[in-house]
Amino acid sequence: MTCQNKVIEMPRILILAIMAICSMETRAEEVRLRNMELITINHQVYLQGTALNVSGRPLPTVFIDFAILKDGKVAANQTVEAHAVDPGQAWRIWLPIATKAADGFRVDRIGMTSPSLLVGDSTTKR
Repeated sequence: MTCQNKVIEMPRILILAIMAICSMETRAEEVRLRNMELITINHQVYLQGTALNVSGRPLPTVFIDFAILKDGKVAANQTVEAHAVDPGQAWRIWLPIATKAADGFRVDRIGMTSPSLLVGDSTTKR
């Protein structure tokens, strides 16, 4: 392979890498969150609600990144995961919040992991 061919090959590899990374993202409309709320039980704050796979395809691993707020500022970041989520399947989110006195949250990102990037058993549902 000549030096000129290597220059042409590098952009192709870069484009493929970018496409692989972009394919890992789940669009927000593929996972719907319902009835999300912060609740306090025995001085412990929890984020609870339901997530639903509305994509029409199986999702190997879904992760949802939350920013936990206190007085309108991010006090913590936490993530929940679900594995091997079938089309139309709903799952419960029950997340103990590490920050005391949290008063709000926001969804920062909903994404997925490609089956080729999974480590360990991908069939465990949470």
